[in-house]
Amino acid sequence: MIGPFAFQVIWDEQYIEMLAGLSRDKDAYWDVFHYLEAFYPSYHVDFVFNPQNYLLKELLEAKGAELEPEQQKMVLGTPVLEADTSGVAAYTEQYAKQYFAIHNKDLYWIGERVAAARDRFRTLLAIHQGKVVGYLDVTCCFEENEPFDLFVLEQYRRMGYGRKLLAKALEWNQPKGMMLLVDVDNEPAIRLYASMGFAKVQGQNNLTAHWLVPECH
Repeated sequence: MIGPFAFQVIWDEQYIEMLAGLSRDKDAYWDVFHYLEAFYPSYHVDFVFNPQNYLLKELLEAKGAELEPEQQKMVLGTPVLEADTSGVAAYTEQYAKQYFAIHNKDLYWIGERVAAARDRFRTLLAIHQGKVVGYLDVTCCFEENEPFDLFVLEQYRRMGYGRKLLAKALEWNQPKGMMLLVDVDNEPAIRLYASMGFAKVQGQNNLTAHWLVPECH
């Protein structure tokens, strides 16, 4: 055996996520890609991996995959729980249309999918005078959950909504642990997370890549 690999396949959506992939043998990665090309043409595949895995990174680049910026891993130590959470509410169908409209469309987990996956996610909304101005999707089914997607409309930033959303998520998540990934150059977000009790973890940064498996010819 030259490398274990595990993938989650969602057949009806033609989507695959690599859950685990580890090998020091270049042939192992080529074999995996040949397998995906043979059996899953036209599927979208997401890879999350350590930047030091240059074998996978070089192969993804050669295959024309889209690589996102490197992300810093942070882990929750002592959470800051006594924070103002006014203006934050749990997602309900009343706000579905507004939430979907501002949600990030570049992820597999778009707003509609998150709202339908209540066994995996909870969603918090920042509401200003009846208008949804931000949201936080956070996982809820793991021993170490993750603030998966945090967003506030530009005109409502620097008003404390990001901190309020995160504070409410920490309150909900007790007593479980929490980790997150944030772009290494996103200093405002890193400062926010640090102020809420998160600390950087050295040597465990991640890269995310998106690859469209080519059609068979």
